[in-house]
Amino acid sequence: MSNRKKKGQMMEEAPVVTQQGPSSHEPSRWKPLQYALSLSFDSTSSNTYNGSLSLSIECVEEVKSFVLDFYTIEGKIIEVSAIQNKLKPTAKCHELPGGRQIQINLQEAIKPGRAVLNFRFRGTIRTDGLGLYKSQSTSAWTLLCTHFEPNFASLCFPCIDDASARASFILSIQVPPDMTVHAGMPLKHSPSTKNELLSFEFEESPRIPPYLFAFAVGRFIVVEATFSSVCENTLSPLGGEISTNIPIRAMVSIDHYNEKMRRDILDRLIIAGSQSLHACEKFLGIPFWLPKIDLLALPVMLLAGMENVGLCFLHVKEEGDPSEALSSAETDVLHEIAHQWVGNLVGMSLRVKEGIVQYIEKQLSEKLFGSQKKSSGRKKAGQVKSMTNKKTQGNSTESQLQRDFCKELNEEFYQKSLKAVETAVDVMGEKTFQTRLASVLNEYALSYLPDEVAHERILRLP
Repeated sequence: MSNRKKKGQMMEEAPVVTQQGPSSHEPSRWKPLQYALSLSFDSTSSNTYNGSLSLSIECVEEVKSFVLDFYTIEGKIIEVSAIQNKLKPTAKCHELPGGRQIQINLQEAIKPGRAVLNFRFRGTIRTDGLGLYKSQSTSAWTLLCTHFEPNFASLCFPCIDDASARASFILSIQVPPDMTVHAGMPLKHSPSTKNELLSFEFEESPRIPPYLFAFAVGRFIVVEATFSSVCENTLSPLGGEISTNIPIRAMVSIDHYNEKMRRDILDRLIIAGSQSLHACEKFLGIPFWLPKIDLLALPVMLLAGMENVGLCFLHVKEEGDPSEALSSAETDVLHEIAHQWVGNLVGMSLRVKEGIVQYIEKQLSEKLFGSQKKSSGRKKAGQVKSMTNKKTQGNSTESQLQRDFCKELNEEFYQKSLKAVETAVDVMGEKTFQTRLASVLNEYALSYLPDEVAHERILRLP
């Protein structure tokens, strides 16, 4: 691919990986405002779960039909309804061809303004590392976690699975009494018992795309520290003063790793997390904007890490050299924490956000972790072995989705994404790059930045 030096363009473009979901979403007609999601896991021996969703929406004009993303091959809509003030039009749900979307048809149109779409549904726990999946291939599970990037939230619940469709999330989960739940937001209150299950309710999130929403279910060991901002700027990009003494927690499943490995993981993650938060604040000049940050080590992931808002997942292998796994995890922590600003605070396409974050990681990792641990252009989905076993390889949906995902998000994609940013910074200078990036992060907080705007505002060449 040729280098281009025209104003307003990146000098070298990475291959495109689609972050937009399959949705026929029409933001000019309606948009999601809030997902109030409730999930129930009755037993660790069951590979299905029950869910309910109240989706608050805003209609710009009269709307009688809504298309949402939901994989009906593994999931099933049981009931759907709509409410707008006193209006409760009859609603019917239809599966669209391809098994990836549903269409809600109303007997009477929703008027301009706010309304609520209600769903009851059933979902399936997967084994391929996408959507909601379990950490082992046995029939019973001990650890559940999510991977929704770039558009796999709809494997778990109905949504507009699009990076530009931001909405807030309220999560409630019921699990067996020996299990615990962690999510991107703090708990609203202590867990309570409901129908012999333990119920966890979390605070409402900022406006985020579905792919950044996450949770994990299991039995965890947790260590906690506090983080105080080092920024001279004390104003949050969301408005108001920044929080002080932000909790930072490192977590590991008690059902995975040996005792020494668990202690080592917790020690390394909590230290790397604190160092990374300070370093990213200094580099960007913008204070950390979330109420907390959790770092969860997972034995099974398709990627090296995932930057879910407030709950980062890090792949730490159980097999192989522990020191190598822990060393890699430290730079992965830096990578995913940098994403809390770049991609999370301000949404960007995969190629833009990954290029910028890899550049930040490369500049900071040597200072933080030593010259032997320079940035390695993480994620490497194309190099990860299939998580599906012989029992699940017959499930064509699982294996095909995984193959497509790993094929697109390969090492070449990350290398070219980084190269595009490095080339632009070499011309403009790092200080100019930092200034432009900080300006965009402040101006577009909780919004999605289209590629053409990102190129013009951040990566435009002099």
